[in-house]
Amino acid sequence: MPIIKEFSSGGIVIRDDEILLILMKTITGEKVWTFPKGHIENGETQREAALREVFEETGVICEIIDEKEFYISHYFFYRNKKKIEKKVFWYLMKPVKDTGEIQTPQEIEDVKWVSIKESLGLLKYDSDKEMVAKLKEWKSR
Repeated sequence: MPIIKEFSSGGIVIRDDEILLILMKTITGEKVWTFPKGHIENGETQREAALREVFEETGVICEIIDEKEFYISHYFFYRNKKKIEKKVFWYLMKPVKDTGEIQTPQEIEDVKWVSIKESLGLLKYDSDKEMVAKLKEWKSR
């Protein structure tokens, strides 16, 4: 069975000692707190996709604060009995303007700013927790 490759981009939006999380439903229907991300569209760069997805899923217009990606997550999962290999390029961002309006309300249940410490109790995915650990290191430099 061939493996389908997918590429996404997302953002870790940081404001002082807080980060922006979204509550979304997984393909199994479970609700999880995570970081905003989504597919890279044709003709879009990884950075453009990350900024667009963060805006669509949170209503927050951001700018990327670091030249290269902050983290790359790489994992496999199954969708409709097909094996998917997924690579996600993550960028550190800061908020520029909060429009207060989620562009994809059918996908996102909630959006909230939480302290970096509080995020560890909410996040489910190991890769998200690894990003928070890396963020703590980055902030302490």
